[in-house]
Amino acid sequence: MSNITPINVTSDDLAALAAAGIIPSDCPPAQVAIFAQLCGAVQLDPRLKEIELIPLGGGKYSPYVRKDGLRKIAARTGDFAGIEPIRFDVLPNGGYRTAAQFEAGQKPRTATCTVYRFVRGERCAFTVTVSMSEFNKGRGQWQAMPIQMLSKVAEAHALRMAFPEATNGLLGEGEIEVARDIAAPARGPVLPALEIGSPKFQQVVVALATDKATLEQVWTKFAKDDAVQEALIDAVNEYEQHTP
Repeated sequence: MSNITPINVTSDDLAALAAAGIIPSDCPPAQVAIFAQLCGAVQLDPRLKEIELIPLGGGKYSPYVRKDGLRKIAARTGDFAGIEPIRFDVLPNGGYRTAAQFEAGQKPRTATCTVYRFVRGERCAFTVTVSMSEFNKGRGQWQAMPIQMLSKVAEAHALRMAFPEATNGLLGEGEIEVARDIAAPARGPVLPALEIGSPKFQQVVVALATDKATLEQVWTKFAKDDAVQEALIDAVNEYEQHTP
């Protein structure tokens, strides 16, 4: 892993990779250059979709590697010593469930993965447990294959624990949605517009005129608009003038 092979990414290469969806078409050149160097460092070929560059939102990007890609990186260290089948809902007494034990529609609470690495000649275990509630955002493949997706997350975390010098900074399958939520946190719910002259507008006018609401409270329920606010103030003044 110390011998980094530079990848010469030409403008034609960039166009081809962007057309294939392997890198974003609007990705900054500096980010693309870093991605090209990373491809050489981990010896994964973006043309084979072993590694991709994906947008996270908020102007951020991340390299994304499929499960087999992470295994390849680990194997090339020469220290990879195997991986155990994923265990679900591991109990303190050592009991657990396998994927075959879940009925249609059932989901595990946790997934546990153990990866082995030779450390100074000794086979060492690196075990990680991940939670369904932390990673399942109910989007994409998580809806159709939640068990498989959680398995991939557990394996990616275990591989990163065992081989941090080779795999850190690489997103695995199942981690994209969480990374996007972190990079560009979802804003609050979109507030409805208050249409001038509408029945709801008239109700708000009465509430303001009778001191049952304030403008600050109005803008917690509706999208704030300066023109609407001016119309509200004018309507409240008119209401007060014509109401005994």
